[in-house]
Amino acid sequence: MGCAGTKSEITPEEALIIKGESRLLYQEHSATQVDMAYRKYSKGGYVNENQWKDISKFLNLAIYNDSTPKAIQNFYTSLKSENKYSLKDLLILGIYLSKGNPEDKVRLIFEAYDSNNDKILNKTHLQQLAAFLIELAVEKTYELIPDEEGEKVSKDDLKKFIQRLRGAKNKGKNELLKVFMGGDLTQDSVNMEKFIENLTTPSTVTLLTLAGIREFLKKQEITSSKFAALTSLKKNNPEAQKKLESK
Repeated sequence: MGCAGTKSEITPEEALIIKGESRLLYQEHSATQVDMAYRKYSKGGYVNENQWKDISKFLNLAIYNDSTPKAIQNFYTSLKSENKYSLKDLLILGIYLSKGNPEDKVRLIFEAYDSNNDKILNKTHLQQLAAFLIELAVEKTYELIPDEEGEKVSKDDLKKFIQRLRGAKNKGKNELLKVFMGGDLTQDSVNMEKFIENLTTPSTVTLLTLAGIREFLKKQEITSSKFAALTSLKKNNPEAQKKLESK
């Protein structure tokens, strides 16, 4: 599933979520294998129930088991609409939780949204990708934590952790879009070559894991909190603000 940082940087809450994600068993496969399987058994951009059974059997995913924990069943159910899955949603999930080198992963992510093979993604596509990644990283995979595992971290601490991430979701979507577009939001689109370049730098390659997306959101939350504190200080104590700015 990749690495978003050293073990010492991973909080107990984050470790639990990562463990929950690993229950899906995508880490046993390469991103290319997952992509090929989903495309082989899909049709018209969707995956129906029978196709989903074929995919989960082919990849030996955790869901392909009558004794599958309810949390995993509920997770996949939350991704369905009108009894079928969006192919691109499943592709992004599989790519993010599987193995693979960064360039391959970014290319597959791009192709998941480039359904017409135009080699270009417009801003709307990239906004949709940013929104789905954040929803997946914050709301969806959080539900995969087993109840007994959750006891290792208090429910209050888990709740606070998720609330921090939720508070940064809107800012995070915009900042993630900036990364996708190389920092230039005046553009209407980005081509595959540029997209790969934008997401494989030392500072952005961590965004190829869901843990990395959550870390990105935490940084946005910290930045927003500092800005709010400075704004409040400036409003209530202009002299103190001047001293801070002069340092």
